[in-house]
Amino acid sequence: MPQESNLPGHSLTFENFRQLDTQWALELLKEMLAKDIRSNLQICVQVATKYSEFMTPAALMNIFEEVKSMEGLYYYLGAIVNFSQDENVHYKYIVACTKVGLMKNDFKELERITRESQYYPAQKVKDFLKAETKLADPRPLINVCDKHDMVEELTQYLHSKSMIKYIEVYVQKVNPFRTPQVVGALIDAGCAEDQIKSLVMSVRNQCPVEPLIAACQKRNRLRFLEKWLEARFDEGEQDPALHNALAMIYIDTNQSPEKFLQSNTYYDHKVVGAYCAKRDPHLAFVVYSSAPGGQCDDEAIAVTNENALYKAQAKFLVERQDLELWAKVLNDENAHKRALVDQVVSTALPGSKNSEAVACTVKAFMTANLPNELMELLEKIVLRPDSDFAHNKNLQNLLILTAVQVAGAGNLPEEHKGRVMEYINRLDKFDGADIASICVSEGLYEEAFVIFKKYDDKKAAIMVLLDNIGDLERAKDFAIANNLDETWSTLAAAQLAKGAVSEGIDSYVKAKDPSQYLKVIEAAQAADEYLPLITFLQMARKKDFGTQEARSVIDTAMLMAYARTNNMSELEEFVSSPNIANVEEVGERCAEMGLFEAARMLFSSISKHDKLASCLVRLEKYADAVEAARKANFTRTWKEVLVACVAHEEFRLAQICGLNLMIIPDEIEELMRVYERRGFFEQLISMMESGLGSDMGGNASGIGP
Repeated sequence: MPQESNLPGHSLTFENFRQLDTQWALELLKEMLAKDIRSNLQICVQVATKYSEFMTPAALMNIFEEVKSMEGLYYYLGAIVNFSQDENVHYKYIVACTKVGLMKNDFKELERITRESQYYPAQKVKDFLKAETKLADPRPLINVCDKHDMVEELTQYLHSKSMIKYIEVYVQKVNPFRTPQVVGALIDAGCAEDQIKSLVMSVRNQCPVEPLIAACQKRNRLRFLEKWLEARFDEGEQDPALHNALAMIYIDTNQSPEKFLQSNTYYDHKVVGAYCAKRDPHLAFVVYSSAPGGQCDDEAIAVTNENALYKAQAKFLVERQDLELWAKVLNDENAHKRALVDQVVSTALPGSKNSEAVACTVKAFMTANLPNELMELLEKIVLRPDSDFAHNKNLQNLLILTAVQVAGAGNLPEEHKGRVMEYINRLDKFDGADIASICVSEGLYEEAFVIFKKYDDKKAAIMVLLDNIGDLERAKDFAIANNLDETWSTLAAAQLAKGAVSEGIDSYVKAKDPSQYLKVIEAAQAADEYLPLITFLQMARKKDFGTQEARSVIDTAMLMAYARTNNMSELEEFVSSPNIANVEEVGERCAEMGLFEAARMLFSSISKHDKLASCLVRLEKYADAVEAARKANFTRTWKEVLVACVAHEEFRLAQICGLNLMIIPDEIEELMRVYERRGFFEQLISMMESGLGSDMGGNASGIGP
């Protein structure tokens, strides 16, 4: 655009135009358009664009509209729309694009702005585009509706205009994820079934499964999707919603539903079971009883109760072998309990060939009814050497558990006291770990201890002594008797937890177990038990376990332990040997605790001269401190050493510090105050004279005689 132009009838440049009052500028622009719009349109658009902010888009849009120049409005808004967030600007531009596009039969800009703009009023634009009957290309409308979730209205509009081709393009190429909304809208609009099926098949696996199924199911048109669902099934799709829908279709059409329900592992048993329950209770039971992990056990019981399928329920419970489930159905509040028990006794249990299922069922009945009588019966079966069930693991479990339960409830007669221990000693095929855990939960700790010893689980046995019986001395004797690493480790953790820090560390050393190094270090430092800690850390270093981070923590703790025990020779040897300790951190902690000699050694080993200087000051080694400050050459370090030297009247050394500070103009005033506060004016003058007489730009850090 040219920098200036003469406006018709006026000797004005663009810059002169800006100097006009806003209202006069607008009136002049309007007059130019009204006088000769063909000749002045280009220059008016240029002026409007350049001074859009000055004249305001709203006023400029009104002028172009008043003179009915849609083309002018189009070019003006086209120049500013990409920089504007005004929704009216974007809306008017869309209108102008539409009108100009109709004149030129070119809708590329309209399609672009509806696709890219974030600021136009969606509802208003949508209504405008729908009302524009001459607009044959619906892509701008598609952009608006897709972008602002108006897909159903868009679909119904396109269907009403017989623009099915554009619907297909939309779901196939523009946004397949909107297919469910499109299908729902087409069903609502009364679209032909074949057209909808064809549309869905064309989208293939790009369409989200669950929303599409929900859209059809909501309208009772799930069968529309049968071929599409089967195609996804053949592709190996595992989405539960897809398999749920197929199951429902096969159930409704009686296409071998039981076979599908028993063989398919992907459908949601709760959803499909509820669907079947209202149609075929037998199928509902098939669904619920085949659910993995007992997910639908409650539903299986409910559907058999409601439909008097007690025989099926009894067989299911026997095979299920779930004591919690048994407890629910054998509850006295269950109105169906009597009918179920009859079926278990008469058909389900006699027909079972599974000894474990029999044992579980007997145990369940014992839990619900007569445990004492059942225990006596089991004794005759299990404790007789010639019995076929003498070595049956499950029956042995059952016998001991029955005794444990009765003993825990305190229901054993006096003559039966100690029966649990007797069974434990006589039997040898039961599940030791499980039975022992139950004994612990019932408070039979000695019985649990004996079981763990019998089954050679020394770690679990010592844990009973520690956690349940609470006898540290007995646990220590047990660890000594067995002398196993794992028992020592278990004992160590308990000792540490109960505050016996030294003993706990000793047990970890005997176990050769450095795994709990963090807890050991924390406990030892808190209890000031550094000598035992050194022994533990030496063991841990020899094991060479864990990550580099772990080794760093151990080496760091070793340094701290040597420092806290004032073992300077070992500390020096450790620092000089290969290690990955955080020497600086330990040095800082030593300094904080007043262990300055240890801190000095540590900072010296890593050449942290600034921190070394601080330690030397506190050790009153002022000459060494000045040398360290020279190596550090930090202003704050020179100041710290200076203050200490002046305070202790080490004026020669203080002068060295001062000369190094005098080369920094900002430090001179504070330097002088250090001397003045203590009344050392002569020394201050001497130092200042030395500084003025030396090369102030050089390094004055040398220590001379």
